[in-house]
Amino acid sequence: MKYVILDIDGCCLDNAERIDHLHAGDLETFYLEWEKDKPIEQGVLVYSMLMDNPEIECVFVTARPEQVRLQTLAHLNILFGVQRMEKCKLLMRPNKDQRIDTELKLNLILESCIDFKDVFLCFDDRLSVIEAYRNNGMVAYQTNAGW
Repeated sequence: MKYVILDIDGCCLDNAERIDHLHAGDLETFYLEWEKDKPIEQGVLVYSMLMDNPEIECVFVTARPEQVRLQTLAHLNILFGVQRMEKCKLLMRPNKDQRIDTELKLNLILESCIDFKDVFLCFDDRLSVIEAYRNNGMVAYQTNAGW
């Protein structure tokens, strides 16, 4: 099985309307306002096509914490449909985990028993994460300039 690693924010959802809360350290408001996120049309289309490919397993890998799993799944179900999402994994930051995104995302993949050699493609908005994927032998595409 080949895997495709999919980031959420900056890839299929634009969280620009609430990002100021994150930068201000107001995580509660940032997470409560998830419904303000706007779909990124290109990301939704590309992800949907990949999710429909029976030879690929899509794995969402996000720095969002576990405490917002239900909200995240609800939004992904709206974007992609329940049937598509049932075939995907969603790997999230453990609550109170302070690892930087590059370390976190690589470890989440490995902890899911996914060998980097089996990763067909990765998407992320942050250049540091893209470089970490590439430094570990994966093909990675940057979607937007990540914050």
